[in-house]
Amino acid sequence: MTSPVAGLPPAAAAKIVTILKHFDLPTRMPEDVGIESVLEHMKHDKKFSEGKIRFVLLRAIGDAYVSSEVTETHIVNAIKGLRY
Repeated sequence: MTSPVAGLPPAAAAKIVTILKHFDLPTRMPEDVGIESVLEHMKHDKKFSEGKIRFVLLRAIGDAYVSSEVTETHIVNAIKGLRY
């Protein structure tokens, strides 16, 4: 990773991915999961309000915060970055 992920330094993001892989947890999204489907399902999330969804993001490992500043473009780009 070469750029911060939601403000998280690349080294910390890589560490989290390594830990997820160690426990055989998914770190990629299959191509057959449609972007539009993901966006539609997010609208039913309890954190979705007034056209925005609140996300819990990390500044550093152990330093989480809630943000409503994540846009649909951010979400689409994140999904594309998680493709196999």
